[in-house]
Amino acid sequence: MLGLHSCDSDHPCPVHHLVGDTKTKFVENLKKTTVQDLVADIKMGKSFLGI
Repeated sequence: MLGLHSCDSDHPCPVHHLVGDTKTKFVENLKKTTVQDLVADIKMGKSFLGI
């Protein structure tokens, strides 16, 4: 979250215990989600992109 190069479970940053699991799940979800998935959600009204 803080962008520290050495933050991991062996060398945790000060907020690692607060966001470590959340960041891991977020990255896993990003790997499984395509741009097409995001566009489909917008077209179906499941999400909104205010531009």
